[in-house]
Amino acid sequence: MRGEAANSFTCRPVHYPLSVSPLSGNTGDCADRNCRPGWGVHHRRRFGSGLEFSLLRLLLETVVWKLVTIGILVWGLRFFENRRPSLSVVGYRQLRSWPSGEAQRRTRKAVAGIAVAIVLYLPLSFLGTSAGNPSAYGSVHRASLALLLSQLLVCYPITVFAEETFFRGWLQPRLGPWGPIASALLWSSYHLEQWRTIPSLIPLGIILGVICWWTGNVRSSSVVHYLSNAVFFLTSYT
Repeated sequence: MRGEAANSFTCRPVHYPLSVSPLSGNTGDCADRNCRPGWGVHHRRRFGSGLEFSLLRLLLETVVWKLVTIGILVWGLRFFENRRPSLSVVGYRQLRSWPSGEAQRRTRKAVAGIAVAIVLYLPLSFLGTSAGNPSAYGSVHRASLALLLSQLLVCYPITVFAEETFFRGWLQPRLGPWGPIASALLWSSYHLEQWRTIPSLIPLGIILGVICWWTGNVRSSSVVHYLSNAVFFLTSYT
């Protein structure tokens, strides 16, 4: 990383996120005596029992948890709706072309909803720890290249696909006119492993839900979700 000697990685304890942040996951600190660059770097849970494990285990843990989320979605489609799962069923469809009057109505509601969510962010963040504050996930240090690539290329894409498909693509349209708010509450509660940030995640969930409703497509909220994760990680840990 910038200004860091390659061998300085082994000289001090470093804190790294264990899973997608700020939207999912904890952080941990690297055991300085066992720390080594690359995929073998060991991490320790910040909020757990201190169990050390490899970065490969982090990837496996993330993939399994998100596959479980998708599995629940598939089960729900088949059990409650007797439908075969497909991308179009869960919101990955062509962008809709709304009639002029409907487009204007949706735009006004979307702008109002996003504005309300932004206003709510500050008071809700005082109820816990702001999801946009890196210290909520541990001490802020530079991430290794291996962790950077694993987050941006593996953990974040899988997380965004699973969460947006489940909460915005499947649940939100089935929660009535207040779907964006209801799905935001459920989505923020899904992040129990970082429970201190749940209140401040609600406004972001509302924004993602409004964007999905506004465009009629999960792809749009997925792009915003991924970019928020990636920008946070790059500005906080590189």
